[in-house]
Parts: sequence; structure tokens; C-alpha cells
Amino acid sequence: MNATNAGNAGNAGNAATVGTTGNTGNAVSAVGGLCARSAKKAATALGAVTALSAVRFTYGTAEATVPDFVSRHLAGRPLDRHERFAARVLGVRHTVQAGAATALASPSAYRLGAGVDALHALSMVGLAAVDRRRRRLALTETAIASAMAFAGLHAARRAGQAQQANDASAGGPGEPGQGISSPATPASRSPRP
Repeated sequence: MNATNAGNAGNAGNAATVGTTGNTGNAVSAVGGLCARSAKKAATALGAVTALSAVRFTYGTAEATVPDFVSRHLAGRPLDRHERFAARVLGVRHTVQAGAATALASPSAYRLGAGVDALHALSMVGLAAVDRRRRRLALTETAIASAMAFAGLHAARRAGQAQQANDASAGGPGEPGQGISSPATPASRSPRP
């Protein structure tokens, strides 16, 4: 067994290549390791993205259905009629954004969502600056929106990594992950027109 094959035998899928000799064993082992790493990256990215959508959906549903309960626990006071309406609209926005991000599951969708959250955070900073009575509520919303914006940027990065991992494991022509191809035999070649 050589050191290259032993180093590439990190998972059970590569165990068959351990101890082989020649370049084919090393190449198969390297491709198997690439696919395993790609699958792990995709699974990790999916977990981060799914968690963000689940938190956003839960928070949005709570804001839309029981805004006074959420406000009492986060800002320490119940909402007035106008604040309650705004909280319900914001809750529906969070719920729709979670569904859209889950359905699209692309880096650009998560970046767009992060931008919306950043704008919401900025608007709440403005509200906190001009309205003393709503300052605590506005600053609480600023913190939540900022956290969701940063989480959205993180999810966009992870979704991009998942796309790259999927592309690498699928392997198009000339791309890593393409696997080992055998030379074309006369029967597999198509005649030229």
C-alpha cells in the first residue's frame, strides 16, 4: 500500500482502492474523495440554508399571528393598533421570503433577501432616532433584521458552495469530478456526417 492510496482512503467508498497499484487506483480514489467532499459540502450548505428559512418562517408566522406576544417578549410591551398592523405585515413578509428562498434556493435569492433585511434594519435605526417611545421596539427589530441579513449572506455563500459541489460531482466535460473515462471504442464512436 502506498501513502497516496492510504491518504485517499478517508471514507468507505474509497476502501476498495486501498492497496491497488498503478495510476488507475489513485485516480479512482481521488475522484471518490472529491465526490464525498462535494456531498458533505452540499449537505452542510443545505443545513444552514434550511435553518435560516425555518427560523424566518417561524418568526414571521409568530409576528403575523400573535404580534403582541412577540412584542412583549422581545420589546417588553404590547403593541398599539398601528404597530400591530405593521408587525403583521412584516410577519407576512418574513413568511413569504422564507418560502421564496426555500423554493428558489439560489445564492442570488439569499443575497436579495439579505438586502431586504438590511434595508429593514436601516429603517428601524431611523425610527429609533426619531421616535423615543418606539426606540426599544425599533432597536430590537434592528438587531433581528441585522442578524437575518448576515445569516442571509452566509446562506448565499453556502448555497454557492453547494452549487459548486454539485457541479463538481456531476462533472461536465473537462470539469473535475468527471470520473475516469475509458477511451472510445469503435462501437461507441458515432460516424461523422
